[in-house]
Amino acid sequence: MPMRQVLAVDDERLGERMASAPDGAERSASLVAALEPVLAQADPERLRLAREVARIAEVAADQPEMVRVGDLAAYAGMSVRTLQRLFLEYAGVSPSWMLRRLRLIEAAERVARGQDVRWADVAAELGYSDQAHLSRDFTAAVGQAPSAYAAAQRPT
Repeated sequence: MPMRQVLAVDDERLGERMASAPDGAERSASLVAALEPVLAQADPERLRLAREVARIAEVAADQPEMVRVGDLAAYAGMSVRTLQRLFLEYAGVSPSWMLRRLRLIEAAERVARGQDVRWADVAAELGYSDQAHLSRDFTAAVGQAPSAYAAAQRPT
């Protein structure tokens, strides 16, 4: 499918520039530069709401203790339902999906940092009701159980 149909951007070389970029920052810069004309034509209210969703997502990513949708909604000064509606509209996912992914990323990063991981403690710290729930979510997202993932990360 042509790039202009997906992103409303008429830039045939954007894909090439992104593919040849040395890192994620350069890829992002290429995409942002290409999207600027589109964003300039966007409805200001929709753009404001999209930025608000991005800001709320950044807060959630920066504050690992923010593990419940209700806490995130309270922080944002809106109802849970409003937060859910905005996330679905502007991020394409629910806030609970995002929070779950952030928790799983945090768990995986602890393993990658070489920390000695006690999964029951990690589950509690990340807001899971128990280790089984963390294990089920982790396995579904990563494709292997947390302990198998940890073993695979250890140097041989």
